Amino acid sequence: MWYNERISKDKNIASPKFSLCCGDGKVELPLLQNPPKHLERLLFDDNATDSKNYQHNIRTYNMMFAFTSAGIKLDKSINETRGPPTISIQGQPCHRIGSLLPMPGKQPKFAQLYIFDTQNEVENRIDTVSQMLDDHNVHAKSFRMVMDRLSDSQLDNLKLRLIAGREKDGRTYNLPNVYEVVALIVGDLDADSIRDIIVKTQNGELQRIHELHSSYLGLQYPLLFPYGEDGYRPDILHRSTSGSKKRKRNRLTMRDWFAYRLQSRVLASLNLKAIDRPNLVSRVFILKYEHTLFDLTKKHLLGKVVIISAEIPSHENDPELYTLVQNHMVHGPCGILQSKSPCMKEGKCSRFYPKMFQPQTILDSNGYPVYRRRNDGRTISKNGVIIDNIYIVPYNAKLLRKYQAHINIEWCDQNNSIKYLFKYINKGYDRVAAIVVYDANATWRIFGFPIHARKPIVKRLHFHLLGQHSVIYEDDDDIDDILSKPSISDSKFLAWMNNNKCFSEGRNLIHNLFPNSCTTKRLDHGTSERKDIRTVENVLYPTYREACFTIGFLQDDKEFVEAIKEAKDWGTTNYLRKLFVLMLLTGVITKPKELWNQTWNWLAEDIAYHYLYAE
Repeated sequence: MWYNERISKDKNIASPKFSLCCGDGKVELPLLQNPPKHLERLLFDDNATDSKNYQHNIRTYNMMFAFTSAGIKLDKSINETRGPPTISIQGQPCHRIGSLLPMPGKQPKFAQLYIFDTQNEVENRIDTVSQMLDDHNVHAKSFRMVMDRLSDSQLDNLKLRLIAGREKDGRTYNLPNVYEVVALIVGDLDADSIRDIIVKTQNGELQRIHELHSSYLGLQYPLLFPYGEDGYRPDILHRSTSGSKKRKRNRLTMRDWFAYRLQSRVLASLNLKAIDRPNLVSRVFILKYEHTLFDLTKKHLLGKVVIISAEIPSHENDPELYTLVQNHMVHGPCGILQSKSPCMKEGKCSRFYPKMFQPQTILDSNGYPVYRRRNDGRTISKNGVIIDNIYIVPYNAKLLRKYQAHINIEWCDQNNSIKYLFKYINKGYDRVAAIVVYDANATWRIFGFPIHARKPIVKRLHFHLLGQHSVIYEDDDDIDDILSKPSISDSKFLAWMNNNKCFSEGRNLIHNLFPNSCTTKRLDHGTSERKDIRTVENVLYPTYREACFTIGFLQDDKEFVEAIKEAKDWGTTNYLRKLFVLMLLTGVITKPKELWNQTWNWLAEDIAYHYLYAE
């Protein structure tokens, strides 16, 4: 681990603690064994011809020997444009396994190759790798056992059960034997686990493998797990550590398991590139990200004024910055220069490039910045195309020079600018739910790095009626433990009012000034009793609703206008339109037309934006 990855980053200590690798000591897994000699030579010998071929085609080799297939539906149209090869999957990906024998007239595939046509296997497989798996891999031995039974007798109803459960501790043991992973069954089945896989002798169906099956990884990646080692399973306990606090959860999550396995070990140099180590890419990027925030918020690297440039620097005066802009801050090129660029949609650039030349930075009629892009004759060669300032992405020279990465700097002075930054977090499910995951993105999530952050943190003080506060508990919690929780008789809201009763200083403070708290929408300071909430201008109202009417929350449809006004700061326009319709259908709106007149510009913000820039 690196020193900057320690848990307490605000302190410089000689013996730091880390959580990225082992969860501060709670994760312990058995070390993987060294690969068989033949596989070790293929992996680490850079001189032999067969080793080089194996290293360059390792995914193909794995597919040749995999016991399962990937259950996905590919969209091949995405690769019709320029850019790196991309796999677009429709539906939920999974792993599937077929029957023991192929259907009549069909060629054997995947696990069937371990049973069917073994006499001609030299033509189907690479003999040495196949023999290695036969000697060491428990899954290969299992299917070979089926082959022996089928050749000895004519059994029409032979079934192979791939057992999901294990009796041994997953913290110290991950290499099962043949009889722990499979069972041969003739005739009817007895009771089995919901995660067990039953492979029948012959049928044309594919069976999905449960993601929590112990052999899930070993069946799909036999060359990564040449002995058939177990992968993640949900019954692995945390490591017992002395002096550790009582934890709410005592079992490993799948993220814990993969985060531990992805840690760097002492290995010989394999001449790997950054693209081959997405785990290191994620770890380096989070350190740069945190240091960038430190530079901006603590050291004030940019000072009071943020300088944004959208022009090519002088190659003679600053060749280093010129090269950095060339490598990191050029969009495309697209448009007439490259019509098949990935950003092109319906013949236009979806990012509105190329821009227009602009002698100075101004704000357009809608308040959006138009950065200076002078026609000064400076050019950059990108992918064999000569381009000028109209293709430069706005950047800051100091940040670009220090971090040497693509950092797009924009001037944010409006709510829609902030909503753009958070659109993927706040958008609703009005479209097909999908996520684009690449290797570095996957390792980022496995390591538990933050997906988004806000500063300052906003936390509401939840208001509730007398005796109606929420109590959170698990389904399997003991009732006595639940009744003994402080939340049964107390809540943050009640504690806040009790504090105001006991300490007069608190009566002059709103909730966000209390330690470890943030903000509240409460207009009055220091409420100590419920009747104070129902008191407006020294008048005690019988209900909260009447008090809200008096304050102005519930009159002239003001609450509906305020609801949309509040939602516009974080919700998309599509969400706002749905909210408006929901108010019409379920809310008691006195003047719907007046509500529309006050909020239509927020509801149609995206339509006006796209109409403006489409011309």
